[in-house]
Formats: sequence, C-alpha cells, structure tokens
Amino acid sequence: MPERLSKIVLALEALLIAAPLTLLYFFFVFPSALFSSLLLQSSWLSALNLIVTVSSLLAGWSLMVKFWRTGAGGLKDSPPFIWGLAYVGAVSVLIALVVLIAGQSLGWTSLANSEVTALLFGIPLLLPFGHLFAERQLRSAASMDSQL
Repeated sequence: MPERLSKIVLALEALLIAAPLTLLYFFFVFPSALFSSLLLQSSWLSALNLIVTVSSLLAGWSLMVKFWRTGAGGLKDSPPFIWGLAYVGAVSVLIALVVLIAGQSLGWTSLANSEVTALLFGIPLLLPFGHLFAERQLRSAASMDSQL
C-alpha cells in the first residue's frame, strides 16, 4: 500500500477508533479511576492500570502524529521508549484478554476482575497499533532491501 494511502487509512482509524476511545477514557474512566486510586486507596493494580493506560495512549498518539508528519521513516526513528510504552499497552490488553478468558473457564473470581476488564477497552486500539507496527517493520525492511 502506498504511504499516502496508509496515512489516510491511519487517519480513519484514528477518527473512528482511537479518538472516541481516548475521549471516553479521559472524560469518563480516567477521573473515576484517579479518584478511586488516590482517594479511596484502591489496589496497586488500579494504579498500575492507570499508568499503563495513560502512557500507552499518549505513546500511541505520539506515534500516529509522527507517522502523519514524517512517514514511515519517522516511525523508524521514533525513540525506543515511545515504542516500548506502546508495546506495553498492547501486551497488557492481550494479557487481560487471556486472563479473562482463562479465568472464566477456570471459574476464577478475582478482586482484579474489574481492572482486567478495564484493559479490554483497548482491544480496538490494537488495530492502529498493528498498522503502525506493520508500517515500521515493512517499510524499514523494504528500505534495507533497496540499500542492498
């Protein structure tokens, strides 16, 4: 897919998936999670969930903007820390999915069930993350092949 078309597809993913979920999180979920983490002194898992979600959302948006502005070369040159935060968010969502499915099949009743469920709202965000990941991997592999 040409890079220009890929940027348009990513813009659609951002408008239809990432923006609504980010707004939903920051206007509804984040305030109540912050309130329960700080004032009600809820579990450490709640605080960790909050940190992982906020940092991975910011990293994801940073990578999307970088791709729109500089293309795939910008993704390749993005700091590993930003990619690391995005990976942590994606892996957390996948782990939450596995834990929830395994937990239900094994009959687990967990105190952390609501925290695991909260991470599942990130499942749709795996699509733009996968798009950026593929752009980074495929375009960098193509540029390395053209240098040979």
